[in-house]
Amino acid sequence: MKKIVTFLMLSTFCICLLAGCGTASKLIGQWTCFAAERNGERYNASDTSESLLLEFVDTQTVKQIANDKIETYEYRISDNTIIFTNNGLETKYKYVIKEITGEKLTLYYEKKGRLLYFKKTSDTAVKA
Repeated sequence: MKKIVTFLMLSTFCICLLAGCGTASKLIGQWTCFAAERNGERYNASDTSESLLLEFVDTQTVKQIANDKIETYEYRISDNTIIFTNNGLETKYKYVIKEITGEKLTLYYEKKGRLLYFKKTSDTAVKA
């Protein structure tokens, strides 16, 4: 009986561990925003002067390159929301994950009321 209980506890721990880091590991790499949507109106990034690239370096560090401005943050995922932090303090950047696959990422940026559509441009982060 003790062996079964121990096995079940270890199995549960492993499943929780894998589930917790699954989304973060899918994010690793470079993601380029190719379109956005606000109030039902969709527009392509190529039609605007705005650009956004998110580079998830590892499961804790992200670089945000917006209109050629590079900022580095820590991040965590809580309730399917990516929260950027700086020195442990939350920033204005909170993105709800709407969809994530191997090549596609859709985020909702509540502050601006926009859906952001990304395509994966690299599976690994570029070393600076």
